[in-house]
Amino acid sequence: MELDPFDLMPTNHFSWDELNPSFRGHQASPHGQYDPATGEWINFTMEVSIQGTSYHFFSITEANPKGTVIASIQAKASFVHSFALTPRYIILAVFPFHANYRGVQFSWHESILNSFSFRNEPTMFYVISRQQKQHVATYRADPCFAFHHINAFEDVDDIHLDIACYNKATIANQLTTSNLRHPESMKPTHLEAAEIRRYTLANITQEIANFEDQSAHETSGVFSGLIKMISGTVIGEGGDQYSWIPITTYQKLVDSTIELPQVNPAWRQNRNRYIFGVGMSTKDLLEPGRIWDAIVKADLDKKTITHSWSQEGCFPSEAFFIPAPAQKDVDEDDGVLVSVVLDSIRNKSFLLILDSKTFTEVAKADLPQVVPLSFAHGSFRGRS
Repeated sequence: MELDPFDLMPTNHFSWDELNPSFRGHQASPHGQYDPATGEWINFTMEVSIQGTSYHFFSITEANPKGTVIASIQAKASFVHSFALTPRYIILAVFPFHANYRGVQFSWHESILNSFSFRNEPTMFYVISRQQKQHVATYRADPCFAFHHINAFEDVDDIHLDIACYNKATIANQLTTSNLRHPESMKPTHLEAAEIRRYTLANITQEIANFEDQSAHETSGVFSGLIKMISGTVIGEGGDQYSWIPITTYQKLVDSTIELPQVNPAWRQNRNRYIFGVGMSTKDLLEPGRIWDAIVKADLDKKTITHSWSQEGCFPSEAFFIPAPAQKDVDEDDGVLVSVVLDSIRNKSFLLILDSKTFTEVAKADLPQVVPLSFAHGSFRGRS
């Protein structure tokens, strides 16, 4: 959306269906993913209607700039910020932070956040086969919430998803402008801490076969299509239908909190060792009104934070990982981290560049104006 810098009124708006009418929907993920092996840029649009919600996944390539729809999934309207990608699969995690009244309440509120409620329902993982171009399996887990997938990879017949998770969606309400301006009003008074989890969708080949059998059974009834349209549910959602869906559990990967996670893009869709992000300079996570004040590096082999940068009164925005130019023996953590840091003591902002291997300062440059603390995202693609 293009905004007028004077009064922030919208002056131009782009939606994906302008590129391709099949990409219809009310919103898309800010974390579209690029697959260098296929040249595809993949994202989804979420289409909300009274009959139900559809997540339309699509891909765009240089050879096909208008793009094509890969597959659509019927699921509940939810606050979906990101998704996972592996060489063979797309995985959509729908957390039980669901839209009220099937999403039609979006237009009733000035803030879209007021249209969602966290519920004691399973977290659902929907698996799309990139080759078959269809929904092929569903898994479930205990209720949780997340903004960011970190990475995903396949291991023999399992899919592993690394996610920065919260037990509930409290964090979404804590990061409002009013709470950041008046942290004493935050409820609870301390910022919820993300837990780095690895979910395993096990035995995917067998579960695809089970899903096909269950789908055939579910669609054999005369009234099944009508019931699904009226209820807004899909296979595996609601009541006793949960019972046949395989359960996935998780393991905790790191002993400290990390948000706005980054990995070396060359290691995406592969097992990675390092995660970079923002965290806390001390382990006192219960300090009222405290927000992320450090840039951190986690070693998944050691299951701990190995490096941290912080400075009194300074609050870094998302630290982008820029890998070193490709060489024969380049390490996963070779590169730099770039962040815009708000210095609240000097009332200044500066650009910080850290060596991502050692966390030594490579460069620092004061900016000509204050850049407010931001949790927004961007992207960077460099050339060797």
